[in-house]
Amino acid sequence: MLGGQPRGRSPGAEERRLRGPLPIEALAIGGTTRTVAALAQTPVGEDTALVGSIGPILQDRATLALTAQDIGPVAAFYVLGAVSGAVFFGWLADRFGRRPNFNVTFGIYLLP
Repeated sequence: MLGGQPRGRSPGAEERRLRGPLPIEALAIGGTTRTVAALAQTPVGEDTALVGSIGPILQDRATLALTAQDIGPVAAFYVLGAVSGAVFFGWLADRFGRRPNFNVTFGIYLLP
């Protein structure tokens, strides 16, 4: 060690290592873009929370009258569908691009 520094390390090396190779501040992304990206992630958590909160409603006689034992498989199939859909549509996006997939999906949603 020379001058109290470990050999081969600069004074800020540990701080840079903890932040990662490219800190978010180094990207050319404005505050508005960061805000929109953060808000776009909100539905990801909300649909998962919906599965947990809809269970008691599905047990009501006015809806599907499911038993408590039926709710578990329903939630499991929901998550399985979400994961398999993400994998499948991710593959489609890699193969054909995001814009054509978005347009087809949007067209399906517009069908009556």
